[in-house]
Amino acid sequence: MEVIENWGQEVLIPSSEEWEDIFKTALFLENEVDTSTLKTAKFDIDNFKSNHELLIGFVQFPWINTYIRLLQLHGEHHRIHIEDVICEHCNERSGYSATPYLLSYEGAPNKSEGMKSVLSQPVENCKLCRQPLKQRHTLWFAIH
Repeated sequence: MEVIENWGQEVLIPSSEEWEDIFKTALFLENEVDTSTLKTAKFDIDNFKSNHELLIGFVQFPWINTYIRLLQLHGEHHRIHIEDVICEHCNERSGYSATPYLLSYEGAPNKSEGMKSVLSQPVENCKLCRQPLKQRHTLWFAIH
């Protein structure tokens, strides 16, 4: 398991073999992993395995592990949400992308710096009309 320090908080990144065990047992470090998290993790692993800048893992709290996605951009790991973004200009979908997930910074000792950093990242342009996706602050497009 890889451990990444992220804004003053450790994020635990299970290996492929550890994910297999998590899916079989619904447990991570002896804590239960709920069905929704298992489905989300399976979706991420199945759809984004060729995106090496995307990491999935857990932030550990007493009696619970919180699922988290990290996106490495410009030498930093940013906490993100994955969505199939709809452009605010042409109203078309541009595909799976990352947007800042500010709630996931809760509990991090340096959450203010983390949130400021992720929000300072440049936004991507719509793949169809080429206008900036500012409304959702789209940071990245997945390869899938």
